[in-house]
Amino acid sequence: MHGSISKIITIKTRSVTTDLYRSVGWKLLSVGLFMLMNSLIKAVSPTIPTGEIILSRSLFGLIPIIILIYTTGEKSGDSPRLYGWAVLRTTHPWLHLRRCFFGVIGMYCGFLALRFLPLADAMVLQFTAPILTGILAVPLLGELFNRKRFIAVAVGFIGTIFIIFPWGWGVSWSPTTLDSWGIVFGLGWGISTSLAMISIAKMNSTEPGMRIVAYFMLAGTLVGLVSLVFDAVVPTPRELIFLLAIGVCGGLAQLFMTYAYLRAPASVIMPLDYLSLVLAMGIGLVFFNEIPTFATVLGSLLVSLSGVFIVLNTAGMQIKGVKNLNLRGFWLKKP
Repeated sequence: MHGSISKIITIKTRSVTTDLYRSVGWKLLSVGLFMLMNSLIKAVSPTIPTGEIILSRSLFGLIPIIILIYTTGEKSGDSPRLYGWAVLRTTHPWLHLRRCFFGVIGMYCGFLALRFLPLADAMVLQFTAPILTGILAVPLLGELFNRKRFIAVAVGFIGTIFIIFPWGWGVSWSPTTLDSWGIVFGLGWGISTSLAMISIAKMNSTEPGMRIVAYFMLAGTLVGLVSLVFDAVVPTPRELIFLLAIGVCGGLAQLFMTYAYLRAPASVIMPLDYLSLVLAMGIGLVFFNEIPTFATVLGSLLVSLSGVFIVLNTAGMQIKGVKNLNLRGFWLKKP
């Protein structure tokens, strides 16, 4: 009897561990592809309207998603594997609408922030999202939270303050300067991303990853098409290649990110975004001649350490079954 229970616990522990580290792998792939996409967006943003970039990112991003839908299909839970249009069939359209709403707003704010700010600074402002998700995931998702994770989130917040410090004290707000608007759009990027990720986490019991990504890409395509009525340009061959790459990288990154959030707590996966700051500083220095400040380097170190600690701490809690504060969600009810 005791041997059977021990075997069941061992199998369950291995399953939890496998899901966690597999999700970390998906997220790391997503971070790399998103960073490449953001760099290409910054490169074309001076000449291509933001709405047109959103259209390219969403429309071309559908290409890898459609190929996967019809070739490998998607399996959700104990249900049979779905292919083609069956992947898109949903009984929870409002959940997708909510996720698309936050996602498209975040995309618009993010692309404008990349246009007006240095690459690393724009990415830093998005890093309010991991901190918000780590905090909001407790009351909204009912995830576990303990004293060690609280300290880690606090360290990440302090690191973010170090990074934003030059903007908070060195730049005065003016509605006529692009830097000021870049800060606003960057903060909007972080807030919208956090709410979008929480929305995805609430869909994990009914919606497969490809379905979530496909609807988001469709929503972005529609918004981008509408924007062409107000502002559109004909891209050069080089810009067209960049726009195609933006879409393919974004589509794959979106898919990998969704897989990560469907298989692990949002407060575990989100802090890995901090690692993209290191990539942003390197790419900004090499390709855009943007030299990071001491505050940016120090802050990125703090937030990276914070993110890694949260991942390891949560893995230990799941494996050992530690009892922690568990507040049930009160805003987004499970479908």
